[in-house]
This record gives sequence, structure tokens and C-alpha cells, in this order.
Amino acid sequence: MPRRLIWDREAMSSSIQNLAIALLKCHRTIAPEAASVFYGKNMFSFIGAHEYLPIITWLDQISEQYRGYLTSLEMTMWRPSKAWQLPGGTRLTEDALNGYSFRHPHLAAPSTPCPEGEVDIVNPAIETIIQLLARSNNDKKLTLYLNLAFDTIPGIELILEREDAHLFSMDLPNLIEKWRTDYSSGTLEVLWRTEAYREPFLQNRKSIEDLGWEIVEEKQAERFRLASSPEPTAFPTMRLLLKRTKLTAPPLAADPDPYSWITRRYYM
Repeated sequence: MPRRLIWDREAMSSSIQNLAIALLKCHRTIAPEAASVFYGKNMFSFIGAHEYLPIITWLDQISEQYRGYLTSLEMTMWRPSKAWQLPGGTRLTEDALNGYSFRHPHLAAPSTPCPEGEVDIVNPAIETIIQLLARSNNDKKLTLYLNLAFDTIPGIELILEREDAHLFSMDLPNLIEKWRTDYSSGTLEVLWRTEAYREPFLQNRKSIEDLGWEIVEEKQAERFRLASSPEPTAFPTMRLLLKRTKLTAPPLAADPDPYSWITRRYYM
């Protein structure tokens, strides 16, 4: 279902009111120097409910030169849309206007015939973003942080008894790592942020690493929520910084979501 976006124009304006961005449009010598500081010393964030097209538009409009000054960018990475995969490989979607329900050509079919069930659809706009951020003629490092929803680690469902369980497959992380190595000269680093309940994470740590995740950083934290008592209850969590390890072979398309039986009726 499409998300309804509400733009807070006042907040957007106030976020840059103390910045001397007019320097970016002044003298041809001063402007690049100001741009190198503005784009190189700030984190640019596209978080919360968003679409990918405005990110592409912004990256395109600031020009290749100024994109080369970027050092840190973050964006929310939502769970991919879903499609129902038939044995022949055809995919059915809930939205007839959805134009990217095909399996990405970089993802080889794991078997023939294809297993039936619900699979992730990778939005091609994400590849365009990686292309725009990749640098083939620039040695300045750029870190892209992808923020995941709470208790989400692609490739694994940490709490199996949850009624709303839907697996976020490894298709998107595998493709992003493929694009990162194909389009950049090694200067683009992609890191994934998430927070998960501590005990399930610790129990599944080896499985997470076996999927191809390097745990770059982990910090103990707490998450408060209302329980049966009137006072909020603190639950122990782990804040994680993950990195997809380098691919050693062409990526295979993930098998359908093991919870497909829950959603099959939506496609029929």
C-alpha cells in the first residue's frame, strides 16, 4: 500500500536557516571551496516515510562535482514490496501499476522450476541511488547508512512466533553489495543500522554471521514499552551496525518467504 507523505516545509526551512548556503552560488572560486565544506562536513539524512525519487532528484541536481564532496549520507530502508512468485517464475503483485515485479537479472534463480511463494521486489530506484553515489574518479570515502526498522535484520526473523512475521530477504543487501563493487572503486561503504531485542539477537548471532553479515558494532541499550503494568517496561536490546561481507559468487535469488501462507489470499 502506498505511503502518504506529509512534508513539513517549515521544519525543512528551519533546518538550514543558519547555514550560509548562498556561498554555494557566489564566486566560481569560493563556491567550490564552500561546497566542499558544506557537503563534506555534514550528514545528509532521508529518514522516516519517504520515496526514493526525491533522493535521486537531489543527488542529480547537486551535480557530479558536488556529489564527490559527500562523505556521509543516511536513509531509511523500508522492507521491500512483495510479489507472489509462481512455479514458472511469473510474479503477481497486489498493485497492477507496479512496474518492477520482475526478478533482478543479477539474481540467479535458485532452482527450476522456481519455488512458489511470496518474494521481495527490489525497487530499481535504489540501484540508481548507488550509481549516483559511486565514484570511479574520486578517492574520497563516502559512507551510506541504511536504517532498518526495529528488530529487522535481512535474512532472518528473530522472533518466530510473531503473528506479523514477514521475512526481509537477503536479495536487497546482496544486490546493494553487487552494485557497490560494480559501480565504485571501493570508496563507497554501505553500513546497515538496526536495533533488536538482545536475547533473540544473541541466540541467532552465528546464523546472522553465516548469512554474510559482519557485525561492525554492537551496543547494549533498552527499549521501553507499555505492558500489563501502568509503568513502561524496559526491555534489553542491542543497537547494531552491520556490513554485508564481500560477495564471493554471483548472488542467488532468495527462496520465498516461509510465512507466505499468511498472505497468499491477497494475490489470488
